Amino acid sequence: MKHSELSLRITGFVIYLFFVLFFAVFVTAPFIFSFYCDVTNKGNAAYYTLIGVFYSCSPFALVTLIKLNKFLKNLQKGEVFAAANVKILRMLSYMCLCVVPVSLPLCFFFYGAIPIPVAAGFCFLLLRVIKNAFEYGNEIKDENDLTV
Repeated sequence: MKHSELSLRITGFVIYLFFVLFFAVFVTAPFIFSFYCDVTNKGNAAYYTLIGVFYSCSPFALVTLIKLNKFLKNLQKGEVFAAANVKILRMLSYMCLCVVPVSLPLCFFFYGAIPIPVAAGFCFLLLRVIKNAFEYGNEIKDENDLTV
């Protein structure tokens, strides 16, 4: 049990670190992307595409971080197979799915960005499978709770 508590604490720290990094990049993105496009001679179209895709995906990233933090808090409370966790996993999968079409325009300017929508789509599928497993586990737990 101590190992899982340590793992949950480390995961919580990483989530908070990603919060800090997210807000730092959110504020500095125009400068970072401008510098990158100047150095690589990509031009204004690539810059505006980077800005548009980044800020369009930002709400999904923020919701994902918030929901991951909530999921972790539920696990720390011992609530594993709970309806709230199934709902969180469903929301996380939808956040991944939403990134797929939003990130596609980036692939026209940066071929190296092709893995972004592919990975987001794969994460969607993975989270749906995990959500279904948690949903099934929750049903079994509820049935066992009713058994005397």
